Parts: sequence; structure tokens; C-alpha cells
Amino acid sequence: MSVIRDQHIDFILQDLHRRGIVREDLRDNLLDHLCCLLEAEEWEEEAFGKTYERIIRRFYKHRLSELEEETTNLLTYKNYYAMKKVMILSGVSATLVLSAGIVLKFMHMPGAAAGIVAGTLLFSLIFLPLMLVLRLQEKKAMTERVMVSLSAITGILISMGILFKLMHWPMANILGLSSVGILVFLFLPVYLVTGLRNPDTRLNTIVSSVLIVCGSALFLSLARSPYATRVQYIQNTEQFIRSQRILETEARQITAEPSTGNEELTRVRTLCSSLRSAIVQFETGLPSLGDDYLKQEAFISDAVITPLLNERDHADQYASLKQAVASYNGKLSNDMQPLPVKATLLENPKVPSLVALNDLTQIEMIALQNARRPKAGS
Repeated sequence: MSVIRDQHIDFILQDLHRRGIVREDLRDNLLDHLCCLLEAEEWEEEAFGKTYERIIRRFYKHRLSELEEETTNLLTYKNYYAMKKVMILSGVSATLVLSAGIVLKFMHMPGAAAGIVAGTLLFSLIFLPLMLVLRLQEKKAMTERVMVSLSAITGILISMGILFKLMHWPMANILGLSSVGILVFLFLPVYLVTGLRNPDTRLNTIVSSVLIVCGSALFLSLARSPYATRVQYIQNTEQFIRSQRILETEARQITAEPSTGNEELTRVRTLCSSLRSAIVQFETGLPSLGDDYLKQEAFISDAVITPLLNERDHADQYASLKQAVASYNGKLSNDMQPLPVKATLLENPKVPSLVALNDLTQIEMIALQNARRPKAGS
């Protein structure tokens, strides 16, 4: 058995420190293990260096400082490995669920919205935050920590903005524009400054910057500015008010109605009017809109009416309207036009407000036109 001398111990301690082992308890434990392994082998004094190098390589894959980092992570972040497993699991789950949702949406099959929402939430609210926390532990330089934080925040905002846009939820444009602003005006300058300083990363930095700028420009082409959004909402509101006036004029011009179908006509019109008022109130907070909508800042946006129809009263009205339209169409004579059901909110309630309002107006208009038709044989 070989003997470990004091000069050997001093050499090992200095070498451990040189290799990045600064924690005293870890260094002492490594020293004990190394001494035991050295004593267990036969080596000559002049071969101490080679024997030591051969033994210490058993403690790491790439560098000895990995032990220091792992120990620090274990002591500082008790849930480090649990977080790492959850991050991987959430990332894989988000990929599978989101891919399934996109495929279902592409095929126009049910379950698409649930898959897209669940996959995006897993990716944005679990995977990316956990990745940010774990990467911050690995990065020591302040510049790297800032870049990691900005990239994670941008990723969360972009994915949530796209989700809100797909689901026609409010705040989609704000989320999208915020993500592009952070990416272009905060992340990109820091990335350029740090990347261009290093000749080894200069080319990759330029290529990545071009991709970031072009990607942001393409994303902005799909978004609307607050001014453009207001203009669009004003156009929606003008279109709705114009349709209302045409409907009211048509209703006033009715001079005779067929003897049959009066009850169905009245019921259809009542339910259409009630649902229309509910949608206007859902959008603007007002039961009706007039020419002063600009002064009241009351606009018809492009929000879907699903939340409104999920309310019990309006769900009952929606179901009653479907029944009333079916009953009305069932009693029509051959020369009358059936009320539209296919490709309207009666077939798919997940439509924007303006589409729903136009559908209700068209249903009522056709019912009124049928009422103005002369009776057969008269």
C-alpha cells in the first residue's frame, strides 16, 4: 500500500481549488476519497502525478467543477431536480397536446380549442417559467441572466398573445405588441452588444439578429395597432347600426302578414331582438346603440359570444330561438324562404359579436320578407 505524505495532501488541495472546488466541506470529502483510492493502489513516488490524474478523472465527465455546481444546486435549491423533471414533463406534454390541438383545428374537428389552450398554458405558464428559474441558476454573468430573463418573458408573451388571438380573447394585441417591443428594444440591443464583441460569435449574432427583426416584422403584420383596432371597431358598429335601420324600415313597411305563421314569426322576432340586445350589452354595456356611440365610446368589437351564451338565461334564449326557427321553417309554404341555420350562430355559437348580430338580423329580415309575400291564390 502506498503512503500519502503531507506534500501530497497539499498538492491535492491546491489542485482541487484550481479545478473549481471552493466549498470547504466538498473539498474535504473529495480529499478523503482521493487519499483512500491512492492508498489502495501501488505507485512509486515519481508516478504520483499520473496516478492522481487517473483517479480524479473518475469523479467527473467533463470537468471537476460539475461537482461544485451540483452540490450548490442541491443545497441552495432543494427542489432543483424535481423542478427539472417537471420542466421536461411539461415541455413534452405541451408539445404533444398543442400538436394534437393544431391537427384537430386543421381538420376542423372537435377538441381543437381545448388542445390549443391546454398546450399553450402548459408551455407558457409551467415550462417557460421553470426553464427561466433553472437557467438563471446556471448563468453567473449579469448580462447572461438579463438575456435569459428577457427571452423567457418574450416567449411567454408571444405564446399567450397568439393563444388570445386564436381564441378571440381581449388583450391579444397588447400581449403581442408587448412581446415584440421587449424582443426588439430590450433583448436585441443587449444581444448585439455582447455578441458582436466576441469574434467567435459575431456571425451567429448577426444572423440571429436578422431572424429576430424579420420574425418580429412578420408578426406585426398580423397584429393591429390600437388606432387600427379602434377604426375596425367603429366600422363594426357602423355596420351594425346600418343593418338595424334597414331592419326597422322593413318592419314598418309590413302591411299584411299571412294568416298562418304569425305566432312563429312573432316568437322568432322577439327572440332575435332579445339576443341582439344581450350581445350589444355584452359588448358595450348598453342595451342599444345609437348615433352617439362615438361619444359614449361604445363599440362592437370582434370578441366571440360564447361566454354570453354560457350564461343560463341567454343559453335558454339561444335554445328557444333554435326551436322557434325549426318550427317556423317546418310550417313554410313552398314560395317562402326558410330562415338560415347552416353556417350561422344557430349552428356554431363560437362566432364574433358582429357575425352573430348580422346572423340575427338576417334571420329576422327573411322572416319579415316572408310575411310580406302575398298568400297563395290571393
